[in-house]
Amino acid sequence: MTTAAWIRVDPDEAKRPGLAQVRGVDISVRISPYDVPRAFRGFYVRDRGIFRIEFKYVDEESAEPHRMEGPDDCISFEVGQYSRKLLALEVAVDQFKLDMVRLDVRKLLDHADAAVKRLQKSVARPSAKLNYSAVDEVLRENRENPQLLAAAES
Repeated sequence: MTTAAWIRVDPDEAKRPGLAQVRGVDISVRISPYDVPRAFRGFYVRDRGIFRIEFKYVDEESAEPHRMEGPDDCISFEVGQYSRKLLALEVAVDQFKLDMVRLDVRKLLDHADAAVKRLQKSVARPSAKLNYSAVDEVLRENRENPQLLAAAES
């Protein structure tokens, strides 16, 4: 278990309407409050050689592992069993040849960001797409977050 502190997220930042296509018709959709991350944390798991980022939501749901084939195959996900929202992602740091003394969080987040975008394209469910978009925004806005940078150094 980790002692990494949760970093709070402003839920209003992710509540922008999005567009979805249903049977060829564009419709405006809004993200459910249950699909907006309330907090996240990142930490290095030394014995597994991974950097793990977890997302906290209003509700709790059982996780299912999910791995994608392709250029980001060093990244694995945990998605909600029913909602398919992103609960955690793990980056195999050793495979990206990042400096183990001081992880380059920005480079790590670039890989995570690309993988989340690929995951978003692979699902049909509009609520999951909105959740992945919200997670992507959280990751982009927190690239320089001191708590996240400190977690990579510990």
